[in-house]
Amino acid sequence: MQEDKIKLYEELLAADPGSRLFLPLARLYLDRGEADQAISTLRSGLNRYQEHFEARLLLHDTLREQGRTDEALEQMHMVSAVLRKYPAFWEQWAESMEAEGQADAAVAMRFVARCFGNHAPSWAEVLRRGIQDVPAEGEAEAAADSSPEAELDLPSRGCTGSGAAATQDGDEGRDPYRTKTMADILVSQGDYAQALDIYSELQAAAPSSGEREKLQARIDSVKEQLEATSGHEMEREEEQARDTSGDTKEREEEGSLAGGEADLIHNLERLAERLENRG
Repeated sequence: MQEDKIKLYEELLAADPGSRLFLPLARLYLDRGEADQAISTLRSGLNRYQEHFEARLLLHDTLREQGRTDEALEQMHMVSAVLRKYPAFWEQWAESMEAEGQADAAVAMRFVARCFGNHAPSWAEVLRRGIQDVPAEGEAEAAADSSPEAELDLPSRGCTGSGAAATQDGDEGRDPYRTKTMADILVSQGDYAQALDIYSELQAAAPSSGEREKLQARIDSVKEQLEATSGHEMEREEEQARDTSGDTKEREEEGSLAGGEADLIHNLERLAERLENRG
């Protein structure tokens, strides 16, 4: 069956050298172990269709597997020159990986995207921010308990940041780890201002009205907590001020009393000296 298919493709290509059947024919050659014939067929087809991306990738892989490193490197440069021009492709691929649960691969892919887009941080900076964003033991559980509806709305925030969309256009400067989960953790730690900043950023980038409404509800809730906390702090400050004022007044009264006693003792001593002199 395979022999018949190869023969048919060969006849069709001979009749129409411009046909794109060169790619499936090359695959059949490879299945039969005829790598040299596959390479020759791919090169011939790529002379006519230089933009045939899949054929060039197959040619690269075949050359590399055959140990023809220099020739494979030439094909690699042709492919990479194209891929480097489109960092948004890598960003969206990273988003897709995140949706599939491939978090590690997604982070690496986004690093590549940032590099191609000339926005690459150093690995040291990526690790530093990552360590700062990782909650200490027990904090993540506390955040989950206080916010059971928290979901990992992976960003855009990682080569760095964040929101629900990839770092594109106005999102280029966004930190890939500025997610809803991170904002929830900040709320559990009492850092309401920074959490509100992240929620607002996510809301601006939300793809649907439903998601924006959920984020708005979360923003309103955090603002209420912030106002309540600010009110308690003001009450404590006022109470401390009153206590400080009372202590100061007491010290002044004590000082005044002490001063009066000192004057009295001084006067009595002077009176005693006069009586002694008269005696």
